Amino acid sequence: MGVVWRGRHQASGLEVAIKTLRADAQPRATEQTSRALFDASLDREVRAIAALNHARVVRVLDHGRTSAEDTILGGDLPWLAMTWMPGGPLKASSVTDWGSVRSTVKDVLEGLAWAHAHGVLHRDIKPSNVLGSGDGRWALADFGIARLPQGADPLSGWGSPEFMAPEQR
Repeated sequence: MGVVWRGRHQASGLEVAIKTLRADAQPRATEQTSRALFDASLDREVRAIAALNHARVVRVLDHGRTSAEDTILGGDLPWLAMTWMPGGPLKASSVTDWGSVRSTVKDVLEGLAWAHAHGVLHRDIKPSNVLGSGDGRWALADFGIARLPQGADPLSGWGSPEFMAPEQR
């Protein structure tokens, strides 16, 4: 539900992926409850990933909204600046031999174990949410519907149906 741009984080100088969410994927401003849930989902992703400083979790460096006058990215869109992962998504990779499959699964499980140890449940594990570092290692991304250890869970039941456990659909 978004577009990813390649850029450079001004404060750190690091190469980043800037993820924006399409305007048509966001609730209209008049739908206050939907807009509040949408904004809460973005804030949830930032908080979830920021708390998980681990090599198998894509690091979020910054977030915000584009200005209303932005003609390149689009006006008033939420964005995240994350560590650039040059290997791209697992979905587009050619991981086929047993050694690569084993290494990939190990990386994903390390990221999940770290998240779970910190009370965060990803809830949307799928090939497009596993990104490659370019050196054969993989990291988890897109914690937008993660379950955090504190507070109510307004996003219960959200996810990618084809990758969800049956009891979650």
